Amino acid sequence: MDPGIFQGQISLLEFVPTPIRKGMTTVLDLAREIRHHIISHSTGRLEIRYSQCLRSVDFSNGTIVSARDVVLPCFEEAPLAFSFRRMDIPPPNTLQSGAALLVEAMESMNDRTLQRVWEPYKNWTVLFPEDPEIHDTQVSTLLEKGGERSRSMLHLAVSGALTLGPPVAKSMDEEIEEIRSATARNDYWQVLTIARSASSEEVKKAFRKRVRQFHPDRWYSSHDRVLKDRVEAAFRDVRYCYEQAIQAVGRRLAAVTTPPLREKIKPSVTRVAWGRPPNSYSQPVSHHTPETTASRPGSKVAIYTAFGKTGDPGGDSLFRKMFEKIIDAA
Repeated sequence: MDPGIFQGQISLLEFVPTPIRKGMTTVLDLAREIRHHIISHSTGRLEIRYSQCLRSVDFSNGTIVSARDVVLPCFEEAPLAFSFRRMDIPPPNTLQSGAALLVEAMESMNDRTLQRVWEPYKNWTVLFPEDPEIHDTQVSTLLEKGGERSRSMLHLAVSGALTLGPPVAKSMDEEIEEIRSATARNDYWQVLTIARSASSEEVKKAFRKRVRQFHPDRWYSSHDRVLKDRVEAAFRDVRYCYEQAIQAVGRRLAAVTTPPLREKIKPSVTRVAWGRPPNSYSQPVSHHTPETTASRPGSKVAIYTAFGKTGDPGGDSLFRKMFEKIIDAA
């Protein structure tokens, strides 16, 4: 693949190759750094430091000399720092396109890795006038549309065609109004500034952050009574949205983990004997047949039969004994 595909407008977020970038960086930072050395025809070694290891990518006149299985793992986690050292690197025996390897690295990322790439930028704004559908839209909103959208945005961001605007601090009145509006349309996730796919732990973490901002105790000493009332209303909205978001997470998990409904069991027509199991009594069982005893008018068995107890005498002996006592007592 021709490296010229990355010859786009240099973004304001493009990083200078020489100084060491310390602290937590992102995969997007690293991809832009590699692209810079490709289009600049750099020769040297890019050292990338991770929490558990140190990796390096070698360039020779803008061509990546390092093997494919060395470059691709560099994008599996966010680096802690990276730096570029200019040095003599022998040219490869067979020329290969560094741009093609970078594109392959981005294409090999799964949805989980893409989510981690964009996580630090979820509150940033996408600036891409060529596509009005995503221009001036928050990254978190676009991430909800799936992995392919995240991947295409990554390609555009690395090439420099798409830029990201950092979040701008909003006034308290603006935030309260956004919370009120989002609560009215039941957009609990926007109130908590999280994705709809957030876990219960992420919901709780976002709620704690939000609730500290609008807790009435922080505004107790304020003399602006109108602002205090609005803050208390926003606090109630945040708490309500938190409760609804937690319930939504529970419903989503239940829909995934609930086993299929069992087939309904037909009601049994078998009577269950009270107390001891049938034929477990020591007293002798009467050998009168229903035909003989029921033929005598007014007999106990005839009355007993009228109540539907015409089954096995042994199985119904307890019920029969109790019934006979009732009749004798009458």
